[in-house]
Amino acid sequence: MDLDDYKNVKPIDWQDKISQLGQMHEYSVSASGGSEKTTYMASFNYANQKGIILNTGMKNYVGSMNITQKIGNRMQLVMRANYAEKERTGMQVNYGQGSSAYMYKVWSYRPISTNGVDLTHELEDPERPESGVPMFNPLLQTQNTDQKYITRQLRTSAMFNWNILKCLKFTTSISYTSTESQTDIFNNSKTEAGSTLPGRNDGINGSRRISRTSNILNENTLNFNKKFDNIHDLAVTVGCTQQKNVTDIFEAKATQIPITSEWRGIEALDEGLSQKIMSKKLTEWAMQSVIFRSNYNYDRKYYLTFTVRADGSSKFAHDNRWGKFYSGAVRWRFSEEDFVKNNIGSWFSEGSLNLSYGSTGNNGIGEYAYLPQMGFSSGGTYYDYSFNDEYPTTGAIVSSIGNSKLKWETTYTFNARMDLGFFDNRIYLTAEYYKKDTKDLLINATLPAHIGYGSAYRNIGRVENKGFELSLNTVNIKKRYFNWTTDFNISFNRNKVLALANNQSVLPADNLKIPNGAALYIAKVGQPIGMMYGALTDGLYQYEDFRKGSDGSWILRDDVVAQSTHANRKGVFPGYQKFKDLNGDLQITQEDLTIIGNPNPDFTGGITNTFRFYNFDMSLFFTFSYGNDILNMNRYYLEEGRSLSSNQFASYADRWTVDNPNGKLPRARSANNTAWGSDRYVEDGSYLRLKNLNIGYTLPIKVSQRFFVSNMRIYLSAQNLFTVTGYSGQDPTVSTMSNARTPGYDYSAYPVPRTFIFGAQISF
Repeated sequence: MDLDDYKNVKPIDWQDKISQLGQMHEYSVSASGGSEKTTYMASFNYANQKGIILNTGMKNYVGSMNITQKIGNRMQLVMRANYAEKERTGMQVNYGQGSSAYMYKVWSYRPISTNGVDLTHELEDPERPESGVPMFNPLLQTQNTDQKYITRQLRTSAMFNWNILKCLKFTTSISYTSTESQTDIFNNSKTEAGSTLPGRNDGINGSRRISRTSNILNENTLNFNKKFDNIHDLAVTVGCTQQKNVTDIFEAKATQIPITSEWRGIEALDEGLSQKIMSKKLTEWAMQSVIFRSNYNYDRKYYLTFTVRADGSSKFAHDNRWGKFYSGAVRWRFSEEDFVKNNIGSWFSEGSLNLSYGSTGNNGIGEYAYLPQMGFSSGGTYYDYSFNDEYPTTGAIVSSIGNSKLKWETTYTFNARMDLGFFDNRIYLTAEYYKKDTKDLLINATLPAHIGYGSAYRNIGRVENKGFELSLNTVNIKKRYFNWTTDFNISFNRNKVLALANNQSVLPADNLKIPNGAALYIAKVGQPIGMMYGALTDGLYQYEDFRKGSDGSWILRDDVVAQSTHANRKGVFPGYQKFKDLNGDLQITQEDLTIIGNPNPDFTGGITNTFRFYNFDMSLFFTFSYGNDILNMNRYYLEEGRSLSSNQFASYADRWTVDNPNGKLPRARSANNTAWGSDRYVEDGSYLRLKNLNIGYTLPIKVSQRFFVSNMRIYLSAQNLFTVTGYSGQDPTVSTMSNARTPGYDYSAYPVPRTFIFGAQISF
């Protein structure tokens, strides 16, 4: 059989096979009431969503209760309780790199059988080459996935207010939050991780991870607020807070669970032939803060604000635990000046200028990052030691060094804002400029090899963020039976790396690399954070780049750039990818890698139009982004024929072949010689999206009363109705790596659904 025999065979669309019509049900109910002294409010919300991928979904339960009790004429007690539970089930799609990512398995699995086998029922590709990577059936994988991610959170608080004097108020509150996260993963015999396929040695297995966190917070403030001579208004606040957080983590795993017990799922862990505790960890941190804030305004024209606070964190060594932060602001409402009122007509209704400058702190590191960390035997790595030639006992090593000089990361922010209102604020414009300078960044930095440790937290580097934001709110039409309003905003943000550690000019993002190769993102002094990094493509090698050897082989001409180093010149053939030689040495090395893309947009924004006509209402919300790049790594794995056993995107048909020397893509398997990314996977991510459309109708009161309700509104809402973009991937808003150093990365992302919701809002 040849290729033509398969052209009329209907292939299996695996993405269609693993997809389903998602459904969501959501119900909310609330009640409030009380007396002159006591009031209450209670609410409950339930949501059940079936995902658009088989066997995925989510359930949410949220309940809350608030009670306010007046005590005499000067005191008040407010008590709140909130419970939330979230259960997510099914495959983790946005997880893994290379062939371990789920959507890669979906897109790369064989779509046609050459021997009539029903591929939907086979655990593994029955026709993969012996040298190919084992491919597991993605449909069976998601159908048999037994994974649950459950979060339960209880938040309670009590607040006491005491009006000591008319101008003096004392407030104290205490809150307690308990959070439990549970992850259950069970891999039965029809999943890749639980199968007996090559490279899988655990058999049927499962694990349970439980994390329990308790957080207690106490806040105390004393507020003075008084007006003098009807033109001076002074408010002063002093306060202190204390907070403590404790987290307890436990994880256990069992392997080789008997197949006769796999029906029990995660409850069969106790029958595993090997059981072990994967981790047991108890961590604590605490904070204290002291704050002083004063606000003064003169005749509602001139405003002054000053704040100073000191924060202490147990995440730093004793000498560096406290950080002091200041801020100040001024505001001028020039629309209240007589020279404005007397010289400008009534069409000008509001005008103010605001300036502020201040500092804030960040302690976002691990609880014990300033201390050396100990490592114990786990996962095939053993630190056991034998004393007196006896059987080795469990040992430990210093796995990372500490840094007692760690201190608060500090951000200094300047802000200038102008507000203008016209025609009784029917046109309201806000223009804002900001500049943030972040110093002493807390980064887990790579250490020199001679130190003997891979990385350690350090206060390194400096980053600048600045930008301009504009918002315009207008009431276009305001009639008795017809209203139309528009809200528009646009943002221009720029960031720049000002300094790195030890006079470095470049810091690679080591968490995201080409397999066995170079980093895909870098931070470079003078450039924005998270720039895409790699080689610049320069077309494909063609026949004229070679000469014929005496044995008929193709030999790259000496004056043509090699695909990598000179040592690999003989491994290059017509149709291979060619890269630009930036330093002119006729080879591609680390010196030729450069910035290939910028994930930061030139501007972003949104616009909302809201209409009301009699009892009908409608709103449309558009979002947009322009100028940002996306690193589409799906194309890296599925547009270059890297594996003999994987299917490719349809675009791969336009690759270089002997019969198609003008193909846009490199010849099959030619990219395996390179160990870096390239601009061939970088695409423009600009888009315009109709994010939300909402249409509603409110029943007339007389009609509502027939249903024994005071108000009823029925509505239809739709999300992600359409997107205008030139991006070839599924979603231009994608960023599957939640890291500020690797934005705009697209690989194996969960598909973005188009959602339609029909609902009713009822008041009794």
